[in-house]
Amino acid sequence: IVFNRKYKGASIELSRIGKMPMPLDVLVETQAGKKYMYNIPLQIMRGAKPKDDAGIDGYTVVEDWPWTNPTYSLKVPHKLGDIKKITIDPNTGMVDVDRMNNVWPRGGK
Repeated sequence: IVFNRKYKGASIELSRIGKMPMPLDVLVETQAGKKYMYNIPLQIMRGAKPKDDAGIDGYTVVEDWPWTNPTYSLKVPHKLGDIKKITIDPNTGMVDVDRMNNVWPRGGK
């Protein structure tokens, strides 16, 4: 996870590690205690998973991630200073050999 400061909110730069593209859920937790889920479907999916907003304050399906692109820019309306934690795949639904790189700040629990 890398931030791009040019965007008015936060632009979270995601990189695919390995060759297998996967749709992602990204949970953004704010300093105010709010939780926002962003679902990133793949272009080849022809749609997104059903809305799953239990226990969160907002659920958004964002633009598809083309499977041919190794990176994706997720733009969220939260300023960097307002973000407490970001978690990729918070429900641990993906097969992942290294979950340590799914959380920002690194080591965040």
